[in-house]
Amino acid sequence: MPARQTTLLSLSLLGLSALVPASAETYLAGGAYDYSDSSIYLAAGTDVSQRVSLHAQYIDAYEFVFRGTADIYLANGFSAIAGFSHYDYSSSDDTGTILGLGYKFAAGDVPMAVKGVKDTVGDGYYSFGVFAYVPLGRNLAIEASYKLNTDDVDNEMGLGVRFRF
Repeated sequence: MPARQTTLLSLSLLGLSALVPASAETYLAGGAYDYSDSSIYLAAGTDVSQRVSLHAQYIDAYEFVFRGTADIYLANGFSAIAGFSHYDYSSSDDTGTILGLGYKFAAGDVPMAVKGVKDTVGDGYYSFGVFAYVPLGRNLAIEASYKLNTDDVDNEMGLGVRFRF
């Protein structure tokens, strides 16, 4: 991973860790990712209160893609999503705003989520994603995701491991 991306991810993780309350659910994740020319992703997140969680994601697509979001929990599993994205291309870069809605639920013992968002990067596009976290133990899970994107933006698929602490 080039120095610029490593620095950006490290600063994001440091910022997240500074906001972590002692009883927060915090995670680190990583794995394979299929989006444009990507092959891996790294992610981190934490609860900053009972109603707000922060998430950061690095994808090695293009030069790199970085997304930072906050989930604000509303009621009955629903949340509002707000954040930003930064896409670094070999000849240029672009930063956008992310706004959307999410819903968390469980299918048996498998926590799941669906999210619909608008990302204004480039000409803007909509995304609908499904996320599943299959527990392997108390602090370890397999995570899988699929995002259907509009406006000729490649769809996204991830498969990785999430460590919760």
